[in-house]
Amino acid sequence: MWRGLRPLITDLPQQAEARDLAHVRALPHTPGNVASNVWNKGLYLSYYRDANYYGILKPGATAAESQQSLSDHHIEWFLLWGKDTPVPAYLADYTQTSSALDGDLRVFHRN
Repeated sequence: MWRGLRPLITDLPQQAEARDLAHVRALPHTPGNVASNVWNKGLYLSYYRDANYYGILKPGATAAESQQSLSDHHIEWFLLWGKDTPVPAYLADYTQTSSALDGDLRVFHRN
């Protein structure tokens, strides 16, 4: 029984974060295909907004490879986490539509 409780206890901080993201309305409900630069936060927010979550882009990919991946997977929305994170070149076809969490989340939509 103890072994079964360990994952629940160790995941408590992530569960609290997931609950907090349930109230973020930066994405429309059922927005379509979503990608992010942070796996878990993007996953939680996509779940609560009923989106199809692609995940994060391949680490180390060039801007052109990342743009191609976004296009190939028909990613309509991109969640950029980090207040000081510069907008990557692969988001050239996207426009920022909203922000939330005091600027820690910026939401981009494909033009």
